[in-house]
Amino acid sequence: MTRSGEQLHRSARLRGTGGGDAAERDFDVVIVSDLMLPGGTTVSNVSEIRLLAASGKRVGLFHHPRRDYDPPRPINPKVQELVDGRDVAWVEPDAKVACDLLLMRFPPFASRLGGELPCIDAKRKLLVVNQTPLTHYDTEERGAEVWDVAGVHANLSEWIGDHEWIAAGPRVRDALLTHHAGAMRGVTLADWYWYPIIDTADLPTRPDRAASRPVRIGRHSRDDITKWPASADTLRSCYPADSAFEVHVLGGAVAPRRILGGLPANWTVHPFDALTPGQFLPGLDFFVYYPEPSMLEAFGMAPAEAMAAGVPTVLPPIFEPLFGEGALYAEPGRVRSLLLELADDPERYAQAQRRGPAVIRERFGCDAHRARFAAMGVAL
Repeated sequence: MTRSGEQLHRSARLRGTGGGDAAERDFDVVIVSDLMLPGGTTVSNVSEIRLLAASGKRVGLFHHPRRDYDPPRPINPKVQELVDGRDVAWVEPDAKVACDLLLMRFPPFASRLGGELPCIDAKRKLLVVNQTPLTHYDTEERGAEVWDVAGVHANLSEWIGDHEWIAAGPRVRDALLTHHAGAMRGVTLADWYWYPIIDTADLPTRPDRAASRPVRIGRHSRDDITKWPASADTLRSCYPADSAFEVHVLGGAVAPRRILGGLPANWTVHPFDALTPGQFLPGLDFFVYYPEPSMLEAFGMAPAEAMAAGVPTVLPPIFEPLFGEGALYAEPGRVRSLLLELADDPERYAQAQRRGPAVIRERFGCDAHRARFAAMGVAL
């Protein structure tokens, strides 16, 4: 068979148009993603699996790793432990399945699809775009390409046919429409957002107490250069190295050590996953999160978790359209004075503690996500 013939045969087989046989297994939702990732993608997948299973829905999981990882990593144990073979089951590469919703997350997985893929007959097909195609966007230089819009769309169209894209937040959608308008022609992009679930029940709340002295500020994230301010001056402004503060970091600090030439004496650093967010966050007085400004954060899971735990959260103003009154916003040069002002004003501090969980429940809680699933034909 010629190469073009092989492709046509493969396309017909994968879309289920070749024989019309009934599906071997039925699910309410099939989730397709790179299930070995350590960060926010896995947090989102795990939260949805739990919500669906708790609502009595059958969930199928198909693991499709990025093909550019060398060596490949094992499936994340947070996903693996949810698979019971009954309510949550693996979909094998040669399977034929049917579902109400095919939910794909993390576009880079589709940059290069594997040779053997399941045939998925889905009523609705949705790709959650939770990472921008480029590493960063600024006026002087385009970032490195993480995934190609046209390539991913073509690969998924060949595999599962017509499908819809939906951004994980406003900054991702804006990037697609502003910086990739040509490649987005032919892509159906939703005008609403598939936000991650932030389950406030999973996070212990910070005790209702005044700020400590010294003030305990902290943050958690992967130890990646894009998760920190680009300049040493900005980093020092956001995380002051003086005796009025303690700085607590969960996730490692190789990147800030490189930027600063060493870590200040008032820093305490924990490796990635050494503590859960629920163990780490209640001990903080403030959560301060300032990533590299040209890097378009798809959502902001770490600050959202801090708000959910009742930790007053200070962010750059670019996050305000996403989190609204749930956080406090300041340019880097204003962070230190804002922290001290709130620490010295118990009433404002208590208000900030209350606003965060309220906004997270309203915008990103389980009830809000049930409504998103209902809009896609899956009533929970």
